[in-house]
Amino acid sequence: MSDPWARLRSALAEAEQAAIAMTIGPRCELMATHVAAARAEAARPSPSAAALAEVLQRAVVPALLEAVEVGELGELQDALGRAHAAALDAMASDRLAGAPGPAEAEGLTALTTSFPTVVAMKREPFARPWRPAASEAAGEDEAGAPPAPGADASPGGARLDDEGHEAQAEPLDVPPPPPRQAPDHPREDAPRPDPPPVRIDPAFRPAASSDLHARVVRDALDRLGAAARLRDDGPFSERAGCERDMLAASDAILVTSGDPIRTLLSAWLGEAEDARGYVTYAAVFALARIGGPDALQAVRAGLDALPPDAEAAAARAADALAVVPRPDLPLLAEDLVRDGSPVARAVGVELALRLDPAPARMLNAHLFDSSPVVLQAALRAAGRSRFNDVAPLFPLLERWLHFPHRQVAYLAALALLEGGSTAPYEQIVRGGRLAQILGPLALEILVLAGGARDKEAFARIARSAPLSPSTLSALGRFGHPEAWAIFLHALSDDALAEAAAEALATLFGPLVPPGAELDGPAWRAAIAALKPDPTVRLRRGKAWSAQVVAEEIDQGDLNRWSTAQRLRELAVRAQVEGRVDLAAWGHAPIDAVGAVTREARSVTSRRSSHGW
Repeated sequence: MSDPWARLRSALAEAEQAAIAMTIGPRCELMATHVAAARAEAARPSPSAAALAEVLQRAVVPALLEAVEVGELGELQDALGRAHAAALDAMASDRLAGAPGPAEAEGLTALTTSFPTVVAMKREPFARPWRPAASEAAGEDEAGAPPAPGADASPGGARLDDEGHEAQAEPLDVPPPPPRQAPDHPREDAPRPDPPPVRIDPAFRPAASSDLHARVVRDALDRLGAAARLRDDGPFSERAGCERDMLAASDAILVTSGDPIRTLLSAWLGEAEDARGYVTYAAVFALARIGGPDALQAVRAGLDALPPDAEAAAARAADALAVVPRPDLPLLAEDLVRDGSPVARAVGVELALRLDPAPARMLNAHLFDSSPVVLQAALRAAGRSRFNDVAPLFPLLERWLHFPHRQVAYLAALALLEGGSTAPYEQIVRGGRLAQILGPLALEILVLAGGARDKEAFARIARSAPLSPSTLSALGRFGHPEAWAIFLHALSDDALAEAAAEALATLFGPLVPPGAELDGPAWRAAIAALKPDPTVRLRRGKAWSAQVVAEEIDQGDLNRWSTAQRLRELAVRAQVEGRVDLAAWGHAPIDAVGAVTREARSVTSRRSSHGW
């Protein structure tokens, strides 16, 4: 059902039935009251979508709290979420529609070399709603069906064949000329033999210019996504080269003519989205560089078309939008936070809180969204906020430690730890519900706040989790020297060898010569010669300290994700403020990280975690 009102009434009926089936209690009665009020509003001759969205949001709050109590998101939460989304769609927020377009369409006049600029170009306008047509998915022009066979419709009035292509002249049947007798000693001015006649292959069909443009856009989009992925996964010190490649790929898109917006949308949604969201990053980045509010309308259309649980795509889309300076981004954020799509709403929440770091009251509103994807966006924003903004949220964040969604609970735990609360650590050590919800992610909590007395708890969680690159990374950062045997065993597994070598280097430093990183016997001999003290937490072969972690970061060999882990360590274990947006462009994140490591190097004492 595409009609939001029909979807709304259907979801409300399901929510009412689910509420009736629940155990009677104050919270259930409150939900039933709100659902009944929403149904009454929906039954009016001219219902108010805004009023419905407000009532349904009030119903979502006790529904989420009930989910935390019972440990699962059930039919009621699902139905309320769908009803709330339909009410938001019925509101049809469209602040961008009134935004002014670019003054002139000059196009790209020079290669972009340092920072992603917005380019006004001559192109077809775009308007929502939009759905990819079959022809667009194949990269063809959207102009419509080809002219009738034989129609005089080509630019020069040429005849078209049965498939709509310009007909070609039949190849001439010209017999080859008789062979010439070459002289014994040809002179420079001797006549040369005639070349063979030019023949046109009957199977040849000229490519339409729109097809060529579509191929250029798809190829550039692939290169842009690969560079964006490498920018995050490669060494932090090499980001500048990746950014130049991203600008070059997006420049290639900006110089194509015709209808680049629809071509980008078709290429974006025609691709199989990778699990980490870089197809979305590439498309959103390229669209954001096209001048005009309709380019951002296209971003919204693409986000609306993504699956409602596309968590990685939502995070990468927010990353991409935040690096392109546009005056109309706040309008887009306002539209997205009122969008029925959870993915669009999540991007709007994170974008709005990046553009204007919000106080607790604004974060609180988004921390009660019906979608886990939106909750994650709000929690990431909470993790980037100042302590004074997050501290009032501690009671709610502690409730969300038991939210029946692993990533939501994990992000709530990180926000609490970075804000100075020890509640997540205490719950993990007790082996309670949070440890069950987080599973292997509980290791990260012990890396940040655990101590020597938690070695057994760490080992217990590690044994219950499948050995993976993330588990090996956590083992290395926990710093227990006796973990070396696990790493040497993992070196023999091709799928884990590189992660094991990185974990060994994190723990012991570069003990083996270059080229021997995957050599188990070499590591064994080097560790035996080192004779590490099992009572000392190690990092790069030294006793853990803020200064050692700062040195590790300053080497520039860590990628975005590993740098974020170290910054959290400094924030939690040494109280060094490390809230840096590592997705930012250019030198800004590098300079910000440098400021953090300079402060860390000046720390004379560190937080003592039970002697570890």
